[in-house]
Amino acid sequence: MAPVSHNIGDVEKHNYLAPLAIIGFSLRFPQDAVSPESFWKLIMEKRCTSSDFPLGRMNIDAHHHPDINRLDSLTMRGGHFIQEDLGAFDAPFFSITATEAEALDPQHRFTLETAYRALENAGIPIEQVTGSKTSVFTGCFTSDYSLFISRDLEGPPKYTAVGTQMNMLANRISWFFNLVGPSVNVDSACSSSMMALDLACQSLWSGDSTMVC
Repeated sequence: MAPVSHNIGDVEKHNYLAPLAIIGFSLRFPQDAVSPESFWKLIMEKRCTSSDFPLGRMNIDAHHHPDINRLDSLTMRGGHFIQEDLGAFDAPFFSITATEAEALDPQHRFTLETAYRALENAGIPIEQVTGSKTSVFTGCFTSDYSLFISRDLEGPPKYTAVGTQMNMLANRISWFFNLVGPSVNVDSACSSSMMALDLACQSLWSGDSTMVC
């Protein structure tokens, strides 16, 4: 996630668009790639982050079978996993109650935390960004957590609807930082993040926003 901005001044008279600048940067990728430095280190060391399912996620030995024709098992043994505790979240800092946090998809939590660090990386305090014409475009198309906590109709937490819907992903950032620009989550399958980036650029060039997070 990276705040992007440009000098307010519209498209230049020539046949091209005004350049944009990435002024802050933050990320959270699998394993220990949780900062620009650690991500770069992983790339330079040519490491792969794929691993077997952690025991805390799934007993893969009980569910794996290599036969792709079986419908009662998984043919894969792992994937790329976030290393840290998915439940670790400072809800009060983001003005979220314990009851609401109970139903909050980890993607919502990570997005809030990453947005905060991106602005911090840009050297922009919250007091400066609040009320600004900053837009938020996120890209996401998965709903694993929603399916997971909805298995038992009597079990879902009180705020499951707003805590697991991806249409709230961008809105949470806009609400917490009091951003008044457009706020939209994009679902175009595997191209979601690129579509979100394209919308972010269009928003800046059109003058709908002065910064995008």
